[in-house]
Amino acid sequence: MLFPPRYTTPESAAQELRQTVSRTPCAYRQPGTRWTLTTLRAACPWLWLRSDTAMHQLLKRLRITWQRARSYIDSPDLDYDAKLANVQAVRMLAREARGQVVLVYLDEVTIEQQPTLAACYAPQDRGQSQPCARWSHSSNTLTRVVASLEHATGRVVARRASKITLATLVQFFQDLRAAYPHAERIYVVLDNWPVHIHPDVLVALEPQETRHLRPLPPSWPTRPSAAAVKRWGKLNLPIQLVPLPTYASWCNPIEKSGTLWVPQTAPGTDTSAPLGRRSATAARGDRPVLGPVRDWLDRALTLCRIGNTRLIF
Repeated sequence: MLFPPRYTTPESAAQELRQTVSRTPCAYRQPGTRWTLTTLRAACPWLWLRSDTAMHQLLKRLRITWQRARSYIDSPDLDYDAKLANVQAVRMLAREARGQVVLVYLDEVTIEQQPTLAACYAPQDRGQSQPCARWSHSSNTLTRVVASLEHATGRVVARRASKITLATLVQFFQDLRAAYPHAERIYVVLDNWPVHIHPDVLVALEPQETRHLRPLPPSWPTRPSAAAVKRWGKLNLPIQLVPLPTYASWCNPIEKSGTLWVPQTAPGTDTSAPLGRRSATAARGDRPVLGPVRDWLDRALTLCRIGNTRLIF
């Protein structure tokens, strides 16, 4: 043949085209940051296509469609593999010493009192029955919830507060210890929020064994305050912190809960009542927790645990 084809089989040619559209046009010396039919034809002259219509038909036949992009980020953590290996080792330890060693995932989330706008099903009658997010006349206050998800059973421990302070975290760790009174050690997998490793928080825990705790901000003290030592220094809670890689929320199953249960706080909640009135009481009467939020959290986090089993476990 005078001009032999570049690829000998349709499968190899289709694979090359799929790899091309997955890269940026500048990698093929084409203008713009997004592919067009014209630039795609220019980047693949071996296709011998003379019109954009022909390129469109080819992409349609290969099931390569125009799709909306999603946000994406790589973790810059140099200890990424080592931290994940540490988490996996703790998972195996908790599996072998069931009951004596407990593994939980921790995260914090913010909840608005007023409902947010989102898509919803409604009859198509020119906007006369458009879905409405019914607001109350009170201010749109924010509530913070810190919660943990147990790896083995999906059990949830949660605490609500207007702000997640050092005292709130210590109180939550005390709740966590009370929830697992027979555990010899509780491993808490969490992100790299600096407040997690503040000296006033660590003074309430047993000495930490991990070498992956991030450095403290330069303006922070390196030793716990005298007030923290007096208040929490004798707790010695059997809790070990297991930090995740930085900017790697996909490694924490409880992170999924934000997309599952936070949007649901609006439809089923009477926002005309103050947030305090809409709260229920947790297992211990002195620890109020949002009743509806706790129910959604229990269901969502259980689904989250099951869903992530195929992804990262």
